[in-house]
Formats: sequence, C-alpha cells, structure tokens
Amino acid sequence: MNKKVKILDVKLNKLTEAVISKIKAIDFDALAENQAFKTFDWDGRVNSLHQIYRLIKADTILRLVQIFYNEYFDAIEINILESSHENVGRNKTYDYIAGCLIAFVCLRSLKKYSGNVIAIHQKETKEIYIGKYNMVVFGDHYVKSDNFNSRLLVDGYL
Repeated sequence: MNKKVKILDVKLNKLTEAVISKIKAIDFDALAENQAFKTFDWDGRVNSLHQIYRLIKADTILRLVQIFYNEYFDAIEINILESSHENVGRNKTYDYIAGCLIAFVCLRSLKKYSGNVIAIHQKETKEIYIGKYNMVVFGDHYVKSDNFNSRLLVDGYL
C-alpha cells in the first residue's frame, strides 16, 4: 500500500510530493551505507515481525516508522519513529514528514482499531507528540491519539 503525501520543502516554502510505502529488503543496505539514520539499529530489524514503513522523496528515505498491532491496548503502537539527520532541527530540509507518517499510522488504525494509536515516548519527544500532534499522556510511558484526534491528523496531513 503506497500513499502519496505532501511535505514542505523548507527552503522553498512549498509543498512537494513524497510517498509512504512498506520498507524493502534492499533499503536496509542503503540505510547502512549512508548513515542518515543513526539513532536506531535498523539493519538489526530486517527480520522483525513489526511492520516498517518509509517516507521517501525521489528514492531517498526521509523518515522511518516501525509499528505493531497492540491487542492489549486495542491500538497500533508506534515503536520507533526516526528522521534522517538532515530532516531534524531548525535547518531541516523537509517538514511535515513525521506528521505524515503518524497520520498514516492513524489511517491504518481507523480501519482496525477505531483510530487508537499509542507511542512510547522519550523525554524529548513527549512534548512534541502532545504539542504538535495533540496526543495525550497514556500511562507512564505512552502518548495516545484517539479516534477524534486520529481523524484530525489524517485530514491535516493526508
């Protein structure tokens, strides 16, 4: 399932097209070579049972998300969400890439779990999930998007 999305080219202040698709085996070699993703060991996840999706522009991976279906919480769980190093911080090349991937996960959840999406957060990401994506604190280590918020994210980013 490929999903076309619009991301913001920060320098041009213009929306441009990108695609979200399931990661391919060959992508793991490219990730290891270009070192754009340094926080997580993506190569070690090549045989993971969790699903991994990529947001790409012109065959360049800009962001990755790893998800799994969490039956206990009746939700899709975002296990890992990581941007390439050139798309983080004030000098990033593109914006909206995290929002597009989170909204993509919300869309998948609307079909299976009434829109419930949870994400494990780190100290530095908790406020971003809450402030930018209107998620709420859920337990000690999670944030959550419910049906209403997931629909807003889908409408806003997809």
